[in-house]
Amino acid sequence: MGPALSGDLQSRLRKLQELSSTDKDVIEALQKKINFQKSEYESLSSKYQGLLRNYEGVASFAANDKAEFNKLRGGRESAEKEAAELKKQVVVLESQNNEMRPQLESMALQINDWKNKNDAKVREIEKLKEELKRKEKGFEDKLNIANCKSHAHMMVIASNKQLNDANAKLKADLKKVSDELAELKK
Repeated sequence: MGPALSGDLQSRLRKLQELSSTDKDVIEALQKKINFQKSEYESLSSKYQGLLRNYEGVASFAANDKAEFNKLRGGRESAEKEAAELKKQVVVLESQNNEMRPQLESMALQINDWKNKNDAKVREIEKLKEELKRKEKGFEDKLNIANCKSHAHMMVIASNKQLNDANAKLKADLKKVSDELAELKK
């Protein structure tokens, strides 16, 4: 069995050598494929990290947008409630305005009536002032005339007194002259 074994062994050895040389090519091809896949994995991993960062940024923006949206929705709801309440107040105020309008118009008529009466009173007062001025002027004229008459009367009295004094002096002088004449006659 020796030689047959050795032929079998040789054929196996040849097959192993062929396989070894074929395996070497396969191993090199597989190594290239592994390196390529490793490079692709690293590229995909880098892209994945970039996408993950982008996703986190977008998620953050979305969360901020959602928070702002909820805030705006709350603000809108609050504004709608406020608008509804303001509309109710407008209805109430319009109703009050409609109720008060006739009173206001009546008061406006009364005010105009009072203004007209006031204007008439002012005109009457102006007429009375003019009449008072005329009467004061007439009184002043009469007072001046009376003062003039009084002054003239006083002058007449003063003149009478002067005349009386002069007359008394003349009488005294006449008596003296008469007495002297009577003495001279004696």
